[in-house]
Amino acid sequence: MTDLIDRLAVLPPEKRALLALRLKQQGIMLPPDFIPPAQARDNAFPLSFAQERLWFFDHLVPGSPLYNLPVALRLEGSLRFPVLQCSLDALLRRHEALRLRFSDSAGTIVQHPEPPAAARVQLIDLRQLAPDIRAATAADLTTAAARRTFDLRNGPLITFDLLRLGEAEHLLLLVVHHIVADGWSAGIFIRDLATLYTAYAADQAPLLPEPPIRFVDYVVWQRERMAGPEHAAGYQFWQERLAGAATVLELPTDRPRPAVQTFRGDTALALVPLPLAQAVQAQCKQAGVTLFMGLVAAYQALLARYTGQQDILIGSPVAGRNQRETSGLIGFFVNTVVLRTSLAGNPSVQELLARVRTTVLEALAHQDMPFEQLLGYIKPDRSLSHTPIFQVAFVLQNSPMQPLSLPGLQITPLESNSGVAKFDLHLDITETSAGLKLAIEYNTDLFNHATIQSMLGHYVRMLEGFVADPEQRVATIDLLGTAERTLLLETWNATARPYPHQPIHQLVIEQALRTPTAVAVVAGAQQRSYADLLRNASRLARLLAAQGVRRGDRIGVYLERGIPLIEVLLGTLMADAAYVPLDPSYPGERIGLMVEDAGLALVLTDSRLVAQLPSLQIPVLALDAMAEALAGHLDTPPPTLARLDDLAYCMYTSGSTGRPKGVNIPHRAIVRLVRDTNYVALSSADCIAQAANVSFDAATFEIWGALANGARLLLISREALLAPHELAELLRRERVSTIFLTTALFNQIARIEPTAFAGLRQVLFGGEAVDPDCVRQVLAAGPPERLLHVYGPTENTTFSTWHHVGAVDGAATTVPIGQPLANDRAYVLDPGDPLGGQPVPVGVPGELYVG
Repeated sequence: MTDLIDRLAVLPPEKRALLALRLKQQGIMLPPDFIPPAQARDNAFPLSFAQERLWFFDHLVPGSPLYNLPVALRLEGSLRFPVLQCSLDALLRRHEALRLRFSDSAGTIVQHPEPPAAARVQLIDLRQLAPDIRAATAADLTTAAARRTFDLRNGPLITFDLLRLGEAEHLLLLVVHHIVADGWSAGIFIRDLATLYTAYAADQAPLLPEPPIRFVDYVVWQRERMAGPEHAAGYQFWQERLAGAATVLELPTDRPRPAVQTFRGDTALALVPLPLAQAVQAQCKQAGVTLFMGLVAAYQALLARYTGQQDILIGSPVAGRNQRETSGLIGFFVNTVVLRTSLAGNPSVQELLARVRTTVLEALAHQDMPFEQLLGYIKPDRSLSHTPIFQVAFVLQNSPMQPLSLPGLQITPLESNSGVAKFDLHLDITETSAGLKLAIEYNTDLFNHATIQSMLGHYVRMLEGFVADPEQRVATIDLLGTAERTLLLETWNATARPYPHQPIHQLVIEQALRTPTAVAVVAGAQQRSYADLLRNASRLARLLAAQGVRRGDRIGVYLERGIPLIEVLLGTLMADAAYVPLDPSYPGERIGLMVEDAGLALVLTDSRLVAQLPSLQIPVLALDAMAEALAGHLDTPPPTLARLDDLAYCMYTSGSTGRPKGVNIPHRAIVRLVRDTNYVALSSADCIAQAANVSFDAATFEIWGALANGARLLLISREALLAPHELAELLRRERVSTIFLTTALFNQIARIEPTAFAGLRQVLFGGEAVDPDCVRQVLAAGPPERLLHVYGPTENTTFSTWHHVGAVDGAATTVPIGQPLANDRAYVLDPGDPLGGQPVPVGVPGELYVG
């Protein structure tokens, strides 16, 4: 039977068809991979499954160049145009697929082979242009040709342009629609063109045998084969293989994914140097895997690091030419297989290579299942914003086209970029004499060029890690080059700057002595000068000392908002003690828990609130009832023993995730927040609004930011805060220069009264995810001089990072949290690294560490 098939394969199509029919009549059944001639009705043939997808895409996005296959050839030497014309004519005669057109009738889509016709070559002479203009024009024409639109109904589906650059230099641009040709076909085209040109240049008949089959023969055979038992086995494999797969690979993008995919794209290039490429080859050989498998493993390891996902799916094209008759035929044979690899358990490089080897071998064993038909069966979640099942593709070109020498000519294939991207990312690797050439076609709606260029560098670093130590875990491979590591760890964290090395209350004392008559605190009709504030706080500090309070003691402060509360906080610090805010709105049980947990020495309150307190085992002082005792103490500051690292306050978290936790904050942390810092400039000319509850750490910035800089502290009532129009009027009337708001409150004010912040010097907001639309409204309606988005946990004393918001991109879904404050540091570390967290590259998600 093998000899019989071999004889059939070399017969001309008409004799092959006749012999196959006679064998069938004699009861001799040909093997399933034998492709018989297809029978046409009215010269119409069905479409392959892949062709159907491209037909429907053309109707969904008419005129899109997404499925154009451009080929650019540099022809150097003496070009004989008549010989070239004859060669192209012969190519169209030889390959019927290049003469196909498409139609639909009564809902059935069919393809029709057209009779051979002369190739229409558009000759464009650029010789008269200046060299630089000529080169630019040729580049523009090459791009324009690659983006040419095709009419699938009427054809032709291949075009030719010949650019004449000089007497001995031409560019031949051919563009064919993918529905009739694939990447393999481009190599066949160039090879056949060379053979034909060589023969016609010598006035000889080309030594090219007739193709044994037509592309439409393959299409009919494939559709019939997919109706058989092999189809069921392939479907079952892929259904099981893709069960439970993630719908989308959550790549970190520079912009949000559009609701509808536009397929706009560009390409970024890099090179794996030859020594590293050879080392990768050697490692793959030693591990018993192909180079393709090794490169896929490194790509999937990189994608896992970029996304934080452990189940990585990528698509990879396969030639689809498993039958000998198809190897020299132009047509759309290519299929796509899905390579799904798990990186669960943090495998070593060796373990991952073994997993990928299994993945690839199993996928290739079931590669005949048309991807388009598979989609129809498994019905994945569909979205116009991304491709189904996978959004990232990979291909290895291990047989690059070499320059061809023709009579008087040398042909060199050139790069051609049509400005489209079928996927989010498509990594194309080519083996060259210089190493592995990397080309990523990427979606420009999602990514900036610099982001993809950086990704290519990280891929090279991943390969370096693979060959450096095959036993190491892939999650620990260092992706950072020296420059990027320096940027992340040193340059962006070079925040050290001098600040006063004094306790916060000492700074307030010095300020009060410099500007005693300046207004320190305002609450409605009441106010205190700095001298008054210092006098009252000094008396309280001396009273506390008389009560036995010593350096480092914790004092509970159970008072409502008002000027006395500010005096008590300052007086407590001047006694070298630390204050613990106790919100009177808290339930008695929570107050009791905080008192016990903090180990308070005593609680300061007033007579009206004493009854609300739970039963306590420590002294409770009602300050209003001790007015006479307070007046009897000296009104000058007592000597201080406190140092920068002494405790200033203990603040309890909300307890929303469990038991409330006390956070101890030293003086140093407050001073670094409010003095000589890099995010705000505060002075005695400022009026700072005090909007936060004293149990919320934003009050730290408000109170001590004002008092340590000689500014005026304006206490704003809760009622005013919740009435945007009233708040706006208050800010204008009191000439407030600086205010901090929670993000939720900022959003509310922005929606109702976006002009509320106009004229302010500094508006800070933070605490949760921000609505970019609200920020845009404020920026458009009358922004403050500086709008700052700030972030920081209570443990880091109010703010750790800041971002000056000058504009918000129309597609933005959030606003950055920015850079570290002065004397702070911020790192984004890999949560999957079992060694404790390596810095992740720019743009790669990780866990934020601040200090």
